[in-house]
Amino acid sequence: MRFKLVGIVTLLLCSYANAKTLHAYPRDASGDCDEPFEKLANDLAPGDELVVHDGTYTQSCARRISVRGTAEQPIVIRAASGATPTLTRPQNNRHTQNNLEIVDSAHVIIRGLRFYGGSLGVRFIGGHDIVFEHNEVSATDSAAITINSGDATRLIFRHNHIHHTGRATDGPTTGEGIYVGCNNATCKVTDSVFEYNHIHDLRATSDGGNDGIEIKPGSGGNLIQHNRIHDTQDGRAYPCILVYGGGESPNLVLHNDVARCGEAIQVIADAVVAHNMISDSSIAGIVSTPHKQVGAPRNLILLNNRIVNHPMCLQLDWRKATDVTLRDNQLLCAETTAVQSRGLDGASVINNRISGRRSEAHPGLIEPY
Repeated sequence: MRFKLVGIVTLLLCSYANAKTLHAYPRDASGDCDEPFEKLANDLAPGDELVVHDGTYTQSCARRISVRGTAEQPIVIRAASGATPTLTRPQNNRHTQNNLEIVDSAHVIIRGLRFYGGSLGVRFIGGHDIVFEHNEVSATDSAAITINSGDATRLIFRHNHIHHTGRATDGPTTGEGIYVGCNNATCKVTDSVFEYNHIHDLRATSDGGNDGIEIKPGSGGNLIQHNRIHDTQDGRAYPCILVYGGGESPNLVLHNDVARCGEAIQVIADAVVAHNMISDSSIAGIVSTPHKQVGAPRNLILLNNRIVNHPMCLQLDWRKATDVTLRDNQLLCAETTAVQSRGLDGASVINNRISGRRSEAHPGLIEPY
């Protein structure tokens, strides 16, 4: 047994010894397709690292990478220490090319890069076990980050700064911050984490919207926590967080700080929405009503949220809902409507403190101290 273990350790040491560190330096490739970032990134093997040095990286062709590390030897693409390298697009094709596409990749860490402009910012096409952290995505013609081309799982998005989307002026545009999954569950994103992101100033001029984080039907088991999301009212007014449900596991929406949204949080089914600070939206604080892609609300817990200063703190249509709970929330819309609801009799409604008008009497809705 001792000889077998020695052999395994030796094999692992050899594998790590073969890993290499590459360095990318900026070159203006706006007239060709020979940008160093893309070429070097696609040469990475398990355990390799690409260090991206300060400057501006641009090229006119599609910028697409497809790399696969392993759980033991992930691939790392990161900014050099103290650097903020910028990936962008030439002005003459910013409307037709996405800034970066990450295709069918796995066990990759992308850290500390700035993505400025592009039709979309960063588009994920399938993939699993990818970490996208401490990056900035801004000034996009439409959405900043999309994960809506093929199934994806175990993705982590954390500590990113996402802002000023939907900048296109030549026609109707969308401007979502992070768009997760597909309509009618034609693709699904599961078991992923979206945390500690700062998302703001999202613009849209079409029905596609400018949601902060949108989790489409069928995408489940995702954690949306500790994000700061605000100002999703430029052009259109859409939710800061929209969670449809319908997946195999519930989504968790916890400890987010959202303000100046359309609907601050809209949720239909299969979710726990708890401990969020929700303020100053133009339509409502939390909305839970039927939706054509999901049906009636179900398997839903709204717990200990603080909802302050909206035209309507809470809008519920739970007439056909099943297994829904409203508990220990503070609904503070003193001069407007605290609760507009239908169908609370079949719900678990406990100890919610309200200030403002209500459309339905229920003993679980209590005036604040």
